[in-house]
Amino acid sequence: MTVAAFLRVWRWVLGGGVALSMAVALMATQGQTPRVEKAENQKSVQEAFEIMASIDTDSDSSSSTSWQDSSL
Repeated sequence: MTVAAFLRVWRWVLGGGVALSMAVALMATQGQTPRVEKAENQKSVQEAFEIMASIDTDSDSSSSTSWQDSSL
């Protein structure tokens, strides 16, 4: 094998290795992002339900007393 042929092969091997490593890095970061966002979204949805539940129980008791006051 001549030096020129070796350099041509080495250039393809090096380029392929760089492309493969970039593809693996991209897939690794793409796979993790939705899981993190999903967990954060689920936590915020749960917090929203808890807030609505506490508001709903407070408003039920206050609306029933105001209804009774206005009906007197």
